[in-house]
Amino acid sequence: MLHAAAGAGFGQELPPQRMEALIRAAGRTPRQRTTLYEDPPADRAGLGLRAPALQPRRAAGPALSA
Repeated sequence: MLHAAAGAGFGQELPPQRMEALIRAAGRTPRQRTTLYEDPPADRAGLGLRAPALQPRRAAGPALSA
């Protein structure tokens, strides 16, 4: 998931299966990694692929002024 918490004004959600399909369509091989670019522990690998389906996004409220 590309996320607003990473500093973007708006987040985008993309199911892992769709992200893998896009990676493969670009001729690349998808690979899970940790934030340190290492292989994930065996008990964590693939968790995103088994997660529940994403829920529809709700409209955001008005921006708060400082």
